[in-house]
Amino acid sequence: MSLSPIISAFGLGTSNLASLGKRLSSIDTINLFNCALENNVKLIDTANTYGSGDAERLIAKGISGRRNDFSLMTKAGFPFLALPGFLSPINQIGKKIFQKCNVKKNYSKEYLINSLFGSLKRLRTDHVDAFLLHEPIYQELLHHDDCWEALYLIKKSGMAANIGMSTNDNDAFSLGYDNIELDVIQTTMPYFVNNNDSLVFYSCKEKGIPVVANQVLKPAGYLKNNLEFIGLLGKYNQTLNDIVPILIAYSKDFMNSDCVLIGTRNPGHLIQNSTKFKLKDDLTEIFEFIEFHTL
Repeated sequence: MSLSPIISAFGLGTSNLASLGKRLSSIDTINLFNCALENNVKLIDTANTYGSGDAERLIAKGISGRRNDFSLMTKAGFPFLALPGFLSPINQIGKKIFQKCNVKKNYSKEYLINSLFGSLKRLRTDHVDAFLLHEPIYQELLHHDDCWEALYLIKKSGMAANIGMSTNDNDAFSLGYDNIELDVIQTTMPYFVNNNDSLVFYSCKEKGIPVVANQVLKPAGYLKNNLEFIGLLGKYNQTLNDIVPILIAYSKDFMNSDCVLIGTRNPGHLIQNSTKFKLKDDLTEIFEFIEFHTL
């Protein structure tokens, strides 16, 4: 399987693009997407709940006039407000209230299709390149067994070129795999081989389903304080400043992720993380330490 029409080694995560009180300006957004394109970061990962829809609106501005240069991936399943116009600042407050009140996620056929219609409107496009169920767990999908029909209709209609899931729940992944052909999975980069969160990644690799890996830099803080790891760095003439490119190289070269998400609003960080991951030396010993010792 392969993503169509565009897949890149790196993708831009946009969960913080329009965070409450931290929304990027239109100019900064355009600069970020210019930087992404110049550095071959073409997969844009978003969701209808990011910024309560404002992330998708900013993405539309960032890719205006060059939609075909990027691959858009969006997700749905979480509840959120979508008030229009001058009322939109209330949306993110409402989302936080939903979270505190534990309002249940929704993967019903009607909700998913309507959610994607809303995303397409905000993204100013007639289709996305991938549409995913957003962080479902097994029990939630049992209560919304028409979600598979929704995914089928979404792909058949051309609203999404690919369908899949964003999940760390291997039982949810297995249920999806048994019910529909999954084109792509987004899941956490596996660290520590016996961690249950790693199972989805390995299941996808076994079944040949493309993986978009997130949270690839998650163990950086732990590694910086691990004396054994620091000793390994010295053995291979690496320093603490090399941890980020090492983790990216681990994700791309050692674990063979199809795409690694870089969640940043800073063009400089995007350039650094997308261009400096290839290391000249054979660091297999360091990679194996990461695989078996990080939490």
